[in-house]
Amino acid sequence: MKRIFFLCAVIYFILNMPLFSQNKILFHYPLNNGDFWEYEEHGFSALKFWVTREVIGDSTLPNGKTYKTIKQIHQRDGVHLLFQRIENNEVYQYAPKFVQPDSVLPHELLYSKLDLKVGDTWLLPEFQNSTLSDSGFYRVEEIADTSFAHGQWRYFVLGIYNLPDSSLHTSSDIIFLDSLGVFFDGFEGGYYRLRGAIINGRQFGIITSVNEPPGPSNIVPESIALFTTYPNPVISGANIRFDLNRPSAIDISIFDLLGRQVYEFTHKSYGVGSHLLHWKAIEQLTGRSVPNGVYFIKLVTNSNFYFTRKLVVLK
Repeated sequence: MKRIFFLCAVIYFILNMPLFSQNKILFHYPLNNGDFWEYEEHGFSALKFWVTREVIGDSTLPNGKTYKTIKQIHQRDGVHLLFQRIENNEVYQYAPKFVQPDSVLPHELLYSKLDLKVGDTWLLPEFQNSTLSDSGFYRVEEIADTSFAHGQWRYFVLGIYNLPDSSLHTSSDIIFLDSLGVFFDGFEGGYYRLRGAIINGRQFGIITSVNEPPGPSNIVPESIALFTTYPNPVISGANIRFDLNRPSAIDISIFDLLGRQVYEFTHKSYGVGSHLLHWKAIEQLTGRSVPNGVYFIKLVTNSNFYFTRKLVVLK
């Protein structure tokens, strides 16, 4: 009996040594149908915009895996679809991968780990399975507690580092709250901060936005801008939004990766404000659907300003 007691004491001592005090902590990432988040975007501009994300259902994608479909609505940039799933305490995001010369392959990226400790690292999503020398990685910087919406929440902070010199992007990081999801998402030039969320039907914080696709805004744009198309990737058609801070005649064309023009919108003059065009993902000459692949939208003004945006067609 004494021997058994001694062995148990030794095991208990070993498991509680400093070596084992760094045991990983399991975080929970909400991804249920109906879960909803509202963010406020801050940037260099004095204007602020709301951003919402809502889990609207399940989608089986070309890689054969089933993802939760997240509808993101940005007051300025329009509607985008995100596809995420959880497996083995890791969150994966679907992101089609373009392979030259004209193929788009099913592909998913590691978005975040959930079973982690301070010091854990993994590659940034855009650089996974890449041979780029200027890639980067996430590092878990801190695990602690914070208050939000009259409650206490466990959180972890991901710092973003460059490779190969491992220098820190001090202006870019992301904070996850346990069971509530992304709380803060920093990026070059600005950040999103969570205002409120609805998780499993329960509301936390403040919800003020109306979950509808944004139409033309009465905000006078600060500059000429061509925004990322939505949805992207394009399944059946794409909405193209651009802002003008002064009246201008506009040319908008769509080109394939080889520089061939596949579609051109009618040349016309537009007034100040936000404008929306729709492309049915077809070739103008033949009326047939364009092949899967990467395409570029080019906007040219009558004062010779031009802008381009990339989109992926994946049917």
